[in-house]
Amino acid sequence: MKTRALPLLLTVALTSMVLAGCGANTVRPGMAATPTKQSLRARNAEDPMAFQQAAARAIEMVNTSPKWRNPRLVSIEGHGFDQHGKMVPLLGSYWVFKFWANAVDEDGKVEQAVTRADVTLKIEGQADLSDGGEGKDTAIVRVLDPAKLASPDQVVPFAIALGLKVNPAGPAFNYYDVTYNSYYANPSAATSDIADVTSYYQQSTFDGFKIPARPELLGPVPAPGPAPAPVPGVRRMTPQELQAETAERSRQHTRR
Repeated sequence: MKTRALPLLLTVALTSMVLAGCGANTVRPGMAATPTKQSLRARNAEDPMAFQQAAARAIEMVNTSPKWRNPRLVSIEGHGFDQHGKMVPLLGSYWVFKFWANAVDEDGKVEQAVTRADVTLKIEGQADLSDGGEGKDTAIVRVLDPAKLASPDQVVPFAIALGLKVNPAGPAFNYYDVTYNSYYANPSAATSDIADVTSYYQQSTFDGFKIPARPELLGPVPAPGPAPAPVPGVRRMTPQELQAETAERSRQHTRR
């Protein structure tokens, strides 16, 4: 009886120890899994707020708003991408589409002055159209066409391949922003479509990279470095050769 009871007593004791250890370090549900989920986002995972769909939504919002007329898209900001250039809900990602437009006053009169109108689309689902608080008098020269721009899932991996810094702790702790014609408050100063890619590690800016924003200008992603040269006199055996050699060694061992 004592012999049969021993395994049961050991199981109960081990279970009590494990439960006691878990109670000492209680983790709220979901907290421990957060880094793992972020680091395991697959390259082909669905983007929760993809570039072209977000741009179409923003353009529709400003075009159908009774408060604005003649909107022209001049700047796009995307905040909170992973290493594949896709938005991450855990980061509170969001888009800002900036337009030059003519405001409509309370009497329904269209103002001649050009004012900035901003459409903000948040990953949580909120959408907002607001006055950007900026005006201009000069003629608009460059207007962005989202359909002709490289999307962040092209821009971010390309920038990383070209040398954009990624903290060695791993991409799970890095995130990226992409801004098209970013520092051009006045788009008439722009001569080409530019994408600024900014790399962050945790809460600090890690690196920045400026690349063309047109897909045809990006070119192929740089190929990895050449494979190491083979060592002279050493050749990798085929599976058949390895099997034959193993069998021969087995026969030699049996003869002995």
